[in-house]
Amino acid sequence: MGATTTALEAGTEFARAYAYGDYDRVRELVASDVLEREINPGGYIELRGPDELIAEAREFTGRYGEPEVLELTAEMAGPLVRVINRWRLRREGVPVLCDFYELVRIDDGRVGQIDLVCSGVVPEPRPSEGEER
Repeated sequence: MGATTTALEAGTEFARAYAYGDYDRVRELVASDVLEREINPGGYIELRGPDELIAEAREFTGRYGEPEVLELTAEMAGPLVRVINRWRLRREGVPVLCDFYELVRIDDGRVGQIDLVCSGVVPEPRPSEGEER
């Protein structure tokens, strides 16, 4: 990352690379000692370093196939980058949704810490009669 890269630019680039499965780029954008603290319906996990972060992402998407990114936003929240990410996945051919809410700390142009809350995989609501999806 260049010297003029802002925290928002770095956080947004990380969020895009992660959401679209560009793990080579994720590795470039995170610090070697990056820490992710995640709360999800299964409990609490900590991931340390790019290898653990990428392995967890691959394991998760491996259960559902390539995600369809429905929403991806990043904005500043004080000194942190707030990322909201919504994916449509498929479980046995049935569409499901997963939401991620992240606060990302940028240290010297790289992602140093991620605090993440995950909704878990939930059924996608069916449109009511007359509604379009």
